[in-house]
Amino acid sequence: LTLGTGVVEEKRDDGVFVNVVKSNGAAEERMIEIGIRGQDGLVEIISGVSEGEIILAVGLKQTE
Repeated sequence: LTLGTGVVEEKRDDGVFVNVVKSNGAAEERMIEIGIRGQDGLVEIISGVSEGEIILAVGLKQTE
């Protein structure tokens, strides 16, 4: 699974996060584990999200 670097937020000592849309439409900040960073602007996701989940761009906290 890969995501664009624009949806991945790295917080100094806290880890790496993405905003995932929950079933009720609200956004949830979730910690993820990343792997290889490509030169094409993509980053490998090792764990924390599953294929098919909706990911918001960094800074967005709601879907409406």
